Amino acid sequence: MKRHLESTRETVRGVLLAALCLLSPVLGCLAAPAEGPLRVPMRLPETNALPSGIKERVLGPVATRPLMIVRSATSNGCRVAMAASSRGGLNVIVDGRPSPDYEDIEQTGPVFSPDGKRIAYALTKDEKWFMFVDGQAGPECEGVFNLTWSPTGERFAYEARRKGRHTVILDGRAGPEFEGIAKDSLVFSGDGKRFAYGALEGEHWFMVVDGVRQPNCEAILSKSMGFSPDGKRFAYGAIQG
Repeated sequence: MKRHLESTRETVRGVLLAALCLLSPVLGCLAAPAEGPLRVPMRLPETNALPSGIKERVLGPVATRPLMIVRSATSNGCRVAMAASSRGGLNVIVDGRPSPDYEDIEQTGPVFSPDGKRIAYALTKDEKWFMFVDGQAGPECEGVFNLTWSPTGERFAYEARRKGRHTVILDGRAGPEFEGIAKDSLVFSGDGKRFAYGALEGEHWFMVVDGVRQPNCEAILSKSMGFSPDGKRFAYGAIQG
């Protein structure tokens, strides 16, 4: 009887996950406690009937101890990724397929591209970090930050720290090394063709736009950078001496 109840509970949790993905387009991430049931911050319908035009699909059972659940619900369909404890440490499960076991995940967690077709996440093992894009691991580094998809979902960039220096890796290719990279400064144009970020070298901050270093300044204003709608122009806020 106990086994039957446990099996039923896992099935219900799996169905609940599918319902969340399909019925809550504004829900981004659920943080689950280490122990006990998954608590959902929403009220489910009292009836089992789904609204007209909504189709339900069971995506699979939720892990016994999920640490983080992320969903992507777009016109291309619904996808679910979760970071969960495993016997070997921790892994990321995407659409029911687990990654190899690692020790920890970058705090941003799994990040789907805007169109929901692609996914990226960073895992660590033996004090080494690895960036995974569509399940493929990148080169090892000391830390990863600023995970950024282009609006089209075709390009991906992130900041990596290697031997105390920082670099931006765009589409799998590392750029020049700097003393630091400005937080939240990685930005694509609307069509994804252009790219920029802020960097620090010595006492000077500056923007790097399409690989070209811009004039020095004392500071770059956080989240002030952006391309024009047609992608032809670029602007950002800075403090000059």
